[in-house]
Amino acid sequence: MRAPTDAGDVWFKEDPPPLAFEPALTELLERRRPDRLPETVAVEGPRLLTRDAGRQLRAHLDDGGAAPPWEELGGVLSISVVHTEAHDGNLFVRDGHVRLLDWAEAVVSHPFVGAVLPLRFAVERTGRSAEALRDAYLEPFTRFAPMAELRQAFAHGYLLGTLVRADVGRARGATGRHGRARRSCRCVARDLRRRRGWRD
Repeated sequence: MRAPTDAGDVWFKEDPPPLAFEPALTELLERRRPDRLPETVAVEGPRLLTRDAGRQLRAHLDDGGAAPPWEELGGVLSISVVHTEAHDGNLFVRDGHVRLLDWAEAVVSHPFVGAVLPLRFAVERTGRSAEALRDAYLEPFTRFAPMAELRQAFAHGYLLGTLVRADVGRARGATGRHGRARRSCRCVARDLRRRRGWRD
């Protein structure tokens, strides 16, 4: 929920019990990477208050805005905190910099676990094949490993990522959000069918 204040807009969010770790995690990550997360104003249990992070990337691009320098978001292939909802509805652009919001479904895992939703949204919005988009996503990582090896790692990470999405759907069902949970499970089934089609 956005709210105006004398010091500018702020965002308030209260997480359900299974996702109540998000405020503390957001605060921790913002201390480490303030250039990539919104400024935290207050944290109290499951409640989070942050400064405005700018416009959604989705709206920014739809209005003809320039794409951000994605290479700044790259990293090494090691276990890390993974944002599993990194689609254009949770990316915000302010002063030319991208900030990532909504860490309620973050996990500690391999980076490719987080590629499930971005790939799904990119296929739907661009009409390009999942394989072509996968390879475009993997290209910056060729600094660390050959493409064939990356494709294999991606396939394993994608499979684990779909299971993470299924667990998120289970958690949402436990909080009474059954409609969204059912949609999430249907999407997971589609993602698993896509994964079975990859042979690399």
